[in-house]
Amino acid sequence: MKLPIIFIGEAPARDAFGPEAFNAPSGVMLAQLCGLSLADLLARCMTINVLGENPGKSLIGEGDAWPAALARAEWPKRLAEISSLVEREVGRGVATWPLSKSALCGTPSTTHQEALRLVFCGRRASAAARLPVVPWAVLSPWGAIAGRWVDAAVIPHPSGLNRAYNDRALREQVSGFLKNLLTIAAGGEKLTEP
Repeated sequence: MKLPIIFIGEAPARDAFGPEAFNAPSGVMLAQLCGLSLADLLARCMTINVLGENPGKSLIGEGDAWPAALARAEWPKRLAEISSLVEREVGRGVATWPLSKSALCGTPSTTHQEALRLVFCGRRASAAARLPVVPWAVLSPWGAIAGRWVDAAVIPHPSGLNRAYNDRALREQVSGFLKNLLTIAAGGEKLTEP
């Protein structure tokens, strides 16, 4: 069984190592931030992309294109996939997803092992889900699924093109946040090296 953490990416990478989300260089960086190997990250956590196919290279600048309207249109399909994924990988039936855009309020269930954590990797992925702009690496309540709390967080996209991680303090903040999240999800068992 996997931990109740889902890393949500933008789209499959052009240089992916395999079919799973984050099975690419961005996954290697994400795994490093978590203090895990890529194989261990993919074995312990669930991953999914907002878009099912890579949209191609950006016509301006580096990186991939981002069809924002398509991403927002695809998001309901990803919610259905997430529900099935959680049911299969974590257990407990997931019948509904009563989330609203205004659900970001209150206190997250940061100490609750049973909560489902969605970690949006990049603002483009979180914008597809219409998540308001929130500070990096802060867990916020987002709703409930069949009695299971859902908390969400946004981290900078773990791409070599993203210069946000050049800021050592931000990199350490995100890494500490992810390691703590993994520890809580594992029932207090440290999964990473100190």
